[in-house]
Amino acid sequence: MLTRREDGGLPLREHAAAEDVRPQPPAPPRRGFALHEMVEAFHNEGWWAGVVCGVPTEEVALPAGDGEHRPRRV
Repeated sequence: MLTRREDGGLPLREHAAAEDVRPQPPAPPRRGFALHEMVEAFHNEGWWAGVVCGVPTEEVALPAGDGEHRPRRV
């Protein structure tokens, strides 16, 4: 949840036009992504379009941090 201050506090509220509001994303896929597949990822408080440019052959672990990363297919 986004808050007004980094240490917590009141939830952040903003006004937005209805056409700018997106539905909740689907659950993460059970399979990996394919090379050249079109995807979107939630990063830095927004959704960003992209294309898969590499698929690692080994398992990759990312440290949990303050940011939220939720890739999804488009």
